[in-house]
Amino acid sequence: MKKFLIFLTSLILIAVFGIYFYLQSTKPTYEGQLDLEGLKDQVEVKYDTYGIPHIYAQNEEDAYMALGYVHAQERLFQMEMIRRVSTGTLSEILGADLLDVDKLFRTLGVKEKSKELAKQFNATNSEHKSAAEAYFKGVNSFIKNGPTPIEFTIIGIPKRDFTIEDAYNAGGYMAFGFAEGFIADPAISQLVEEHGEAYLEDLLFTSSEQTTYIYNNPHVDSSKLTSLAQIIKQIPIPLIVGSNSWVIGSERTKSGKPVFENDTHIAYSQPSVWFEAHLEYPGMSHFGHYLAGVPFSILGHNKFAAIGMTMFENDDVDFYYEKENPEKGNQIWRNNSWEDLTERTEVIKIKDAEPETITVRSSSHGPIVNDIFFKDFKNKSPYSVWWSFLQYNNDLMNALYKLNHIASIDDAREGSSLIQSPGLNIMYADTAGNIAWWASATLPIRPPHVNTKLVLDGTGKDDILGFYDFSKNPQAENPEWGYVYSANNQPDSVDGVLYRGYYYPRDRAGRIVELIKAKPSGWTAEHSINMTADVISPVQVEVAQTLVALIKESKVEIPTEVLNLLENWDGDHQINDIEPSILYTIQGWLQYYMLGDELGSENLKALNGTSTLKTSFLHLIQNNESIWWDDVTTPEKENQLDIISKSVNSALNTLERNYSSTNPSDWKWGEIHTLTHNHPLGEVEALKKYFSVGPIPIMGGREVINNQGHDLDTTGIFNVKMGPAVRTVIDLSNMNGAMSINPTGQSGNFLSKHYNDQAQMFANVEFRPQLMDSLDVANDTKSILTLNPEN
Repeated sequence: MKKFLIFLTSLILIAVFGIYFYLQSTKPTYEGQLDLEGLKDQVEVKYDTYGIPHIYAQNEEDAYMALGYVHAQERLFQMEMIRRVSTGTLSEILGADLLDVDKLFRTLGVKEKSKELAKQFNATNSEHKSAAEAYFKGVNSFIKNGPTPIEFTIIGIPKRDFTIEDAYNAGGYMAFGFAEGFIADPAISQLVEEHGEAYLEDLLFTSSEQTTYIYNNPHVDSSKLTSLAQIIKQIPIPLIVGSNSWVIGSERTKSGKPVFENDTHIAYSQPSVWFEAHLEYPGMSHFGHYLAGVPFSILGHNKFAAIGMTMFENDDVDFYYEKENPEKGNQIWRNNSWEDLTERTEVIKIKDAEPETITVRSSSHGPIVNDIFFKDFKNKSPYSVWWSFLQYNNDLMNALYKLNHIASIDDAREGSSLIQSPGLNIMYADTAGNIAWWASATLPIRPPHVNTKLVLDGTGKDDILGFYDFSKNPQAENPEWGYVYSANNQPDSVDGVLYRGYYYPRDRAGRIVELIKAKPSGWTAEHSINMTADVISPVQVEVAQTLVALIKESKVEIPTEVLNLLENWDGDHQINDIEPSILYTIQGWLQYYMLGDELGSENLKALNGTSTLKTSFLHLIQNNESIWWDDVTTPEKENQLDIISKSVNSALNTLERNYSSTNPSDWKWGEIHTLTHNHPLGEVEALKKYFSVGPIPIMGGREVINNQGHDLDTTGIFNVKMGPAVRTVIDLSNMNGAMSINPTGQSGNFLSKHYNDQAQMFANVEFRPQLMDSLDVANDTKSILTLNPEN
């Protein structure tokens, strides 16, 4: 028996050591010598304190090949997941639960559009072609010679090479995340179909008292459509959902040069979205933030200028009701004649199941969406979707390459003008003192009578009439007021045209303008850093004051301490504050009781985080005559005070339950407002503590500058879903002093020390340097990886 126990113990130790050494073998290589086939000269990669690679090469192709290699060794699983989401191939590795997501992206045709763009790319000899191809050589070199990421082994993902087509797929994924119309339009159309257009009066789709404008300075039955919103929620990687940026002009700064800030807002995930890298080769010095599988940075700066971005939020999705030929079902009526629908067949592989074959039909508007999702729908007429990403052919990679290589404001303007989709606000500053903002997209000219938030008539009368020239896009270069900014809010009109979209309310935008105007001179990088941490919401103060007045009028029973807290609140959202806990819990129940009966639970969830409800909420609760106050599911006619009383009672019960206390002093915001960076493998409870990062109590709230977005529901638990995916501040008088922070860390490998080494710093709104000066890099180098040409 003793010998058996010794033998068993030995086997266990061997297994443990075997697993340990196997896991260690999957870690990124940060030092030593590696040979790469296709490399021309030696490349040195210096890793700093936070695992950021500083790539020193003798030529452009070697720099991008090295970038591809180091990017892949940290983020290959992320690259793979973006590729599989955008091409509709998740079911192949994750099973039938993801089939609806695959059907959505196969129907939209991102993969087909990417093939078209890749063919166009391969047929040209543009300046960015060799750099992009070198990047993918580096990615594929890691796939061939590097260790297999643990996620590939656990899930059983086959390794495949990446090509330029996958970069366009990533662009499609990014564009899809920008397109709020996929969620909002169907839900709003169903509302009108079931309850009438009167319910739209209090939903502020256009300019209103809730709008802060960005000033210009130019150089039918649709109820089943809402399934799309629920499918979107199944996507296992983050979508881009907003952003802030402000650039202070030289005349307002202490240094006499612009001060630049950018923080992109993206659904939180692990690994985080952006990968940072610094490239140095003759004629080029660039520090960038890279999306997995895209060779050129989307945010970044060189020694001359900084580029940032926010979502433009232009309306780039239209649904059309097509009139089908009753005698020949594969035709629709368009512009006074019958038009044949095109067809293509898609075979979707499913793990542990037989493949599913679908037929995708398309009109000249775009793919027919109900062919796949709504087979049981009584009305068999087709609904198509026009999406800008599928319509345009300009090369996003070319635009990004130009923006990575800017040497003047003219270069930046040209690069910005090449972006057709997705719509981006390009933010700019340079050491010559120029500042600028360009709303970059190809904007359609729509007939004046159409409401693009509803399903349109597909016979031709609602069709797009043409497209505006880029010179007519909202923009400002060196404006006389001395700053530019964007918080996804409505740009002012250009030549009398106010471009419609899904713009966000004045919450962040108004606060940004307020803080900038309060300091007309002497602005520094430190002021911008402090501003990124701002969690005061004047708008939520207005909400609280409105609710206090209504609560008093309703005479609902509420502890005096609770009412006093709301009445005297200054709008701050710190971890130990109590007021946000009370206010958002009341809001969640109020939104449910006021809107849930008309919208239904699924549509209410779909619209929860959209600009529509965020813009409309204060207006809704201030209008005591609003049609929304009545509960259509009851025979009685409820009024404003009835719903207020009901909401307050439910909220108090929820607070007492969640905190296990009736004492308001215990209701601290940080206990119900926490951030967890979820990894796809974190969905498995046994793996969550290894792959996901958090939960971390965090300051902030909905639509404050330090935007920590959460659902507004009746649970009373406000887990943070989205927020800044990076924060960057640069005083252009000192480009080597650029500062930034990543939500978790550089690495996507859970064993790397850089997997989560910035997570608490991020929650605390701390910054660390973006090193570019050769001496600074040398002094902070922790390891050196030398890449050699293969003999």
